[in-house]
Formats: sequence, structure tokens, C-alpha cells
Amino acid sequence: MTNATTPTAIAETVEAFIRRRFDIAESDPYFSRQSNLWDEGYVDSLGMTELIVFLESTFAIQVPDTVLFSPQFTSIDGIASLVEQVRDGKLVASA
Repeated sequence: MTNATTPTAIAETVEAFIRRRFDIAESDPYFSRQSNLWDEGYVDSLGMTELIVFLESTFAIQVPDTVLFSPQFTSIDGIASLVEQVRDGKLVASA
């Protein structure tokens, strides 16, 4: 679990995981926190599962199914915002 509490700190943590896990070089000119991770081919369906497990274990949250289809769940900045909303109780996983 991490102490990252701001969207920027959450985004840094998520970006570090994605770069490390999916071998994205710091010098990749097309990768940014606004990149569409799925459409631009950085993360595939198996990687999405790994990302969800990472988010849940790192931030001590349960990712709601509805979040997975949110346009925000396509970029690092969007994911960071969603994580913050879940941690703040604004988004809740269904039982």
C-alpha cells in the first residue's frame, strides 16, 4: 500500500508501474499521462487485469466494475482521478 494521496502522487505511482511492467521507455515520445493506454497499445486486456490488481493492492481500494468502462480509465491521469474518487467514497464497488 502507498501513501500517495493527491492525484499527482497517484499518477506518479501508476505511471511508474505501467512503465516498469510494460517496458515503456522514458524516452518514448508518444507516451504521456494523457495517452490512451488501450488504443495506443501500451496495455492489453491481460495488462488491464494486472493494472486492476495493482490499483487494488497499492491503494487499498476495490475498483468498481463501472469504472472499467469509463472514458477516464483510459489514461494515467484519468485512472489517478478515479482512484482518488474511490478512496474518497465517491465511487463504490457494487456488492
